[in-house]
Amino acid sequence: MSKAPFWGLCIYRGKMKTAVSVLIAVFLLISCATSHTLRPSGETLQDAVKAYWESRVKNDAKVSYVYENMSLDKRFDEGYYEQNYRKYQVQVFGFEILDIGKEGSGVKGTTPVKIEVKMKVLLDIGIKRDENRPVEVIDFWIKHEDGKWYHMIQHMTGQLI
Repeated sequence: MSKAPFWGLCIYRGKMKTAVSVLIAVFLLISCATSHTLRPSGETLQDAVKAYWESRVKNDAKVSYVYENMSLDKRFDEGYYEQNYRKYQVQVFGFEILDIGKEGSGVKGTTPVKIEVKMKVLLDIGIKRDENRPVEVIDFWIKHEDGKWYHMIQHMTGQLI
């Protein structure tokens, strides 16, 4: 048998189709991985809060969605989240984690996280709020049975969704 390169050997043995199929399968597996699976294992609450708010600064709804508790509910898919994400015209410019409360000490067993957020809000009537004006926010996070931390969306009434 002659010493042919790998592709030559595949063609020689009639396995080109198999080799191409394997390469396509590997590509599809890599490209179809969801952000849920790409979240680091062992991610701390502080890491999750940082990643979530960094995605808000970048205006990246796809990343922030996987940190939302609602992403675990099949009724609220990425499209639904992104549509509502764009509906509320809030632009985040920066944030700082000020304090992380005791685990489970918040409403419904959540963990409160105090954050200073720099943002701009465009109200429906066209009034702009000062850009980069810091606002203190209490975020609520919950640790799911999968071991990952998820952000709880808070309604304007203060009720957690």
